[in-house]
Amino acid sequence: MLESLFVILALISVLCAWVLYTGGRYGAVASNPWWVVIASAAVLLCLHVMGVLLPGFGLIAWALIIIAIVASLTAAVREVSLWNSGLLRRPGNRELLMEVILIVVSIYAAAQVQPQLPDIGRGPLIAAIIIPLLMIRWAITRIIILKK
Repeated sequence: MLESLFVILALISVLCAWVLYTGGRYGAVASNPWWVVIASAAVLLCLHVMGVLLPGFGLIAWALIIIAIVASLTAAVREVSLWNSGLLRRPGNRELLMEVILIVVSIYAAAQVQPQLPDIGRGPLIAAIIIPLLMIRWAITRIIILKK
């Protein structure tokens, strides 16, 4: 049952990466290919948490987290360039609040899942849950066109 949660999180990562890579309703000009790298790290993290990808080797999870962080920084640079060029609207307080809520939910969910997966550290669990949720938030910026 718990494995299905991580399968769904991996699918969410792939779908959101596709939306962010294609640019959604904005088209190819709003494309950000770095989200594919982030989604790949999220899928591999979910596989690791499920015990499919090197279950006894905890260092792989931290390597994937570092890859996701570096790719997130490069994706952020691309997002800022899209905001500065006027292609996308800058996020406001509502989006910031949404991200904070998603982070809190991810940490709470990881704390609830942790007893059922004692071999997995809290950090990889949080990362496996938080990355897809934050990707949903960013994919929404490509799906819904808001006035600038």
